[in-house]
Amino acid sequence: MRKFTKDDKIAGAIGCIVIIAYIIIFIMIACAGPVEAFELNTIKAVIHHSDSGDKSAETIDKEHKERHWKTRSGEIRHWSGIGYNYVITADGFVESGRSLNKKGSHARRTKWVKIDRNKWLGIVLTGRNKFTKKQKDSLKILLKAYKVTHIENHHGNCPGKGLNLTKMAKELNITYKKRN
Repeated sequence: MRKFTKDDKIAGAIGCIVIIAYIIIFIMIACAGPVEAFELNTIKAVIHHSDSGDKSAETIDKEHKERHWKTRSGEIRHWSGIGYNYVITADGFVESGRSLNKKGSHARRTKWVKIDRNKWLGIVLTGRNKFTKKQKDSLKILLKAYKVTHIENHHGNCPGKGLNLTKMAKELNITYKKRN
């Protein structure tokens, strides 16, 4: 009978953690509501950073509802709440944000065809330029769970210097388009 070494036990524990993380992500996706608008083999994602400290999806939603802007005609408009579909906090926890049935705000100012907008996920990592390994691992798991085939950064400074999307795209074998 073979004796297990310390390395065998560590590898087994890591494997269990990864499997549990996948199960948790799939449960969270299932609880987020119907995903009729998504064709899971053609999903794309825009990756953001919160440009803040660590905070919950609920806090981001509240802050977004308090924001407003003035239209060209002078009308004051308010944001309808959180624009991201998922928030990944510093501890790697993935929280649901905007319903998958609603168009994400990340699709508003783009040249994407209207029909295509609903195929985009908006994912935000809390923080500015430093992200935890847990956040990066959760992002990878979420992208795999949705079978994301293409990612983009939100703009030149977002999601920040602490997240190498070029490297992540190569690791996941997906395409990455850098937006300025």
